[in-house]
Amino acid sequence: MREAASVGGERPEVAPGAVGHPNACGDESRPGALAGRDDGRALYRPLTDAIAEFVAPALGPERDERPVVYELTRHELALASDTGVRLGPPLGDGTVRPTWTLAYEEHSDGPPTGGVTEAGELCLATVPNEGGPAYLVDLIAAECTSVVGPAGDVDRVIDAVIRSASTSRIRRARILVVGELGPPRAARVPAVAEIFATLAESTEPVAVFVGTPCADDELERLVAAVHRHPASGIVVPAAHTAARAILVAGRRDRCAVYLRAPGPPKATAPAVAADRADALPGIASGSGPIEVAILGPVEIRGSAFPLAGHPRLTELVVYLAMHPEGATTPAWETALWPERRMPPQTIANRLSEARRALGFTPDGRPRLRKSGERHRIADVTTDWERFKSLAAREDDPEAWHDALGLVRGRPFLDLHQGQWTALEGYAVEIEHAIVGCALRLGRFALGAGRPDDAIWAAQRALRATPWDERLHRLLMEAADAAGDRAGVEATLRHLALVLEIDGDPLRGVHPETAALYARLSGRTPQVSPIG
Repeated sequence: MREAASVGGERPEVAPGAVGHPNACGDESRPGALAGRDDGRALYRPLTDAIAEFVAPALGPERDERPVVYELTRHELALASDTGVRLGPPLGDGTVRPTWTLAYEEHSDGPPTGGVTEAGELCLATVPNEGGPAYLVDLIAAECTSVVGPAGDVDRVIDAVIRSASTSRIRRARILVVGELGPPRAARVPAVAEIFATLAESTEPVAVFVGTPCADDELERLVAAVHRHPASGIVVPAAHTAARAILVAGRRDRCAVYLRAPGPPKATAPAVAADRADALPGIASGSGPIEVAILGPVEIRGSAFPLAGHPRLTELVVYLAMHPEGATTPAWETALWPERRMPPQTIANRLSEARRALGFTPDGRPRLRKSGERHRIADVTTDWERFKSLAAREDDPEAWHDALGLVRGRPFLDLHQGQWTALEGYAVEIEHAIVGCALRLGRFALGAGRPDDAIWAAQRALRATPWDERLHRLLMEAADAAGDRAGVEATLRHLALVLEIDGDPLRGVHPETAALYARLSGRTPQVSPIG
C-alpha cells in the first residue's frame, strides 16, 4: 500500500504509550511485542509465524474486523482493513481502528519455535514486490481481491500469490485454481460449475483463484457464490466492485497494494488516493444517510452496497433498525432462524456483511457496532420513525398527510421470516398508528368540506390494513359527502370481497358498518350477494 493507501506510511495519531503507538510497542518489557530479524526481506517467514502465534489469537471472530493487509517493514508490522481492525489483548485494547502498527525487537532470534497456534480462517499470501515493502494479504478476510495491470504482469502476480498461499504454514483454506497458473500440484478446476458445487456443499474455508479470463456473467456468479459462503475468498484478474484488496501489478516484479476506501478518508484511515479512484473501480463510501423503509415492501436506502437479493442480511438490518437500543446475538439469531440454531461462523459472517453494507458514519466509525453484549446500528433511521414524528404533531393536517404519504403497503412486506414483527408487537402497533392517523386526517377533511382528501387518507391507509372496517366506513362517509351514492355501494362490495363474505355483505360486516350503510342509503340495503 503506497501513496495515500500506504499502511506503513503515516502512523496513526494515538497517545504515547497506547497500544499501537510506535514508541510503546518496541519496549522489551511490553507484553506481546513481536519478534523479527533486522533484515526486512528476511522477515516473511518469522513474522508469518508471529502472526499465527501472537496476532491471530488477538483478532476478533468477525471477518470484517480482521486485517485484510499486513505490511512488514524492518521495525514494524502494520495491520489494516477498509472496515477497521479489532485487536484484543495483549496486543490491543479491543477497539476497532483502521490501522494498527506493532513494533518488534529487531535483534531477536524470532518468535518461539515450539509450534504454531490455531490461526482460525487466515489464508495469508505474500504479494511479490521485489525491493519494496513486504505485503501479506489475507484472502479470506479480503473476500474478493482484484489484480489489475498489464495482462502478463497480472498473471505473474496471481501465479506468485497462488504459490504463496499453497505453501503457507498457517493456511486454513482449500486452494482451487481456474486455469494453468500456480504450482503443478495446485488443485485445478476444469469447470467453474465444480467451484459452485464445492461452495454449496461445504462450509470449510476455500480460496478460489481465477487465472484465466471468463465471461462477465460467470465471474459475477462466482463472486456472488463466494460472498454467500461463510469463509471463502476469491482472487480475480480484473477490477471488481466487491474487491476489498486491489493489487496493481507493475513491471520489474513490483506490485502496489490498495485497500478499498472506507468512505470519507480520515488522517489515519487507509484510503485510495483521489487520483487513483477512477483507475481502481469498486470503491464505495457508504457514508451518506441510510434509511430502512418498512412501511411497505422493505427497502434499505443509501447503503454502501445494494442488499436486494440478500434476504437474511436485509432482515438483520431491519431487525437492528427496529431495535435502536441494540439486540443480543441470540435475539436476532432467533428472529432470522426461528426453527434452528446456526453455526457461530454463519452468525459472524452475517454481522460482517451487514457492517460492510452499512458502511461508516461521517466521523469514520462503522455504523454497525457492538456495545457490551448488544449489536446496534448508529446513524440509521427508519420511515417508521419519520411517520411517528409527523403523525404526532397536534393540529397539523399537513404533517398527517405527509405521514400517510410514507405508507406504500403492508408493513415489513417481503421479509424472509418476519414472524418477529408480529410476536414483538411491531406490526400491530404500526397498523394501529396508520389507521389512527388516517381517521384523524379524514375527519378533519370532512369537517373542512374536502371529501376527496378524506378518500385519499382512507385509501392510503388501506394499503397497510386492507381489511380495517373503520377505513371503509370513512370511505363511505366521504363518498356520501361527495354525493357519490355508487361509491358507498362500491365500498361495501369491496369490503365484502376483502373479508371473503359469502351472501349478503351486511350479514358479515361489523354492526357499525351495517348501521352506517343503512343510514347513508336511507333504506334497507338491497345488495346482491357476492359470487
